Amino acid sequence: MHQRARRSAQPLGGRGSRERHELRNEYTNFRQCCELELKWYTHAKGERRVEWAPGSPVKTVNILVRGHFVLLFPDREIALAEEGDFVLFGPGVPHSFRSEQESLVLTVRWPSLPPNKSLERMREG
Repeated sequence: MHQRARRSAQPLGGRGSRERHELRNEYTNFRQCCELELKWYTHAKGERRVEWAPGSPVKTVNILVRGHFVLLFPDREIALAEEGDFVLFGPGVPHSFRSEQESLVLTVRWPSLPPNKSLERMREG
């Protein structure tokens, strides 16, 4: 399942959304904790992933910060062309990408999994 949305043309309060939440728990690596993983990456113009990334066992949202970035799925292509465009896809969805322009993309995955660890192994302890 893929969901796509565009940011509101009219930002909240005319100044954009700038909510701030304090981290109440201490994590050694704030970008990756037991529940959430963040990745901030600049893709060069023309960069592409030739092979399909296998569907991972987590949910993913890709948010375009700037540029023009296309997510490729077996049944469709979804272009992120305006700042704030995003696509949400669930576990098990193979995907790839191409960067039409230099693009800064924020990726959020949950739950966060340590490298080489599956959800089943995490649940086992």
